[in-house]
Order: sequence, then C-alpha cells, then structure tokens
Amino acid sequence: MTGFGADSRGVWCTDSSPGTVARMARAGFDWIALDLQHGLYSRTELIEVARCFPFDSAELVVRVASCDFAAIGSALDAGATSVIVPQIAAVAEAERAVAATFYPPLGGRSRGELVRTWGRAESAPAELNAKTTCAVMIESADGQSKHQPRGDCSMLYLPLGS
Repeated sequence: MTGFGADSRGVWCTDSSPGTVARMARAGFDWIALDLQHGLYSRTELIEVARCFPFDSAELVVRVASCDFAAIGSALDAGATSVIVPQIAAVAEAERAVAATFYPPLGGRSRGELVRTWGRAESAPAELNAKTTCAVMIESADGQSKHQPRGDCSMLYLPLGS
C-alpha cells in the first residue's frame, strides 16, 4: 500500500454499501475514494463505511461536496487520511481547504476523531498531520490558467509542508 498520490492505484466508489467498500479496499488498491460530491453518501453513510473500513488494507479518501470546513473535518474525523476538495478557483479557497484539513499549527481543524467509538486508537494531532493529504480540484479554466497542477491531472496535491 503506497497511499494516495501520483504513483498510487485507487478506485472511486459511489456505492454507499459498507460491505462493497470493504471488499474493494481488500482488492489490492492503495486507496478507495468515497464521492460525497456526486455519490450517494450522507454523513451517516460515510460513518457506516468508515466503521467497517479495513484501514490496514487501503487508505480511505473522501471527495467532499465543497470547500466546507465542517464537511472536511467530518470526513477526516470518520477516518479519511486524504480529502479531495472540488471547485477551487482561488488561492484563498485552497488555503481554507488546507486550514480545515490540518490541526494547529498547520491549520485550524478541531479534535474529534470518531475512531475511538468503534475501538480503534486515536493518534496525536502531529502524527495525523504528517499522514494527511489535502488535494484541491482546480476545475475552472480561469483557475487552471492561474495555477499549475502537479502531474497530469487537474488536482493540486497539498501534502504537509507545501
């Protein structure tokens, strides 16, 4: 498992069945992306999938519906290690996405992991910051003309320290 990034293999999932997602995670992918922007997921389905997710098999990635501080935090609190934030057109929007993704001093995320409610150990904020990724989707022509994405896609990966 190499994790979410340019040299990884993953799959997008719009099916909100926890069993389906868990089987996909065990199929050899590095990451499974749950699509809250165009998929069938609500917060309840996200939590149910995360509760059954085999985190030792693949990374849980969530594309949130928008650059919403609470939605980004909810995805990460449920256990996602990476969030994809769509419809980013300006640097200020990307900065808001990063602030919502990381704990202080790198961002403004509040503490609220749900993993302990189903028997998994919590991690220290610094440890979580080090293994968390925020990828913003620059989808407008104007946004793409102002920002050069890394790689051959219209996403700009914002790992720790970028």
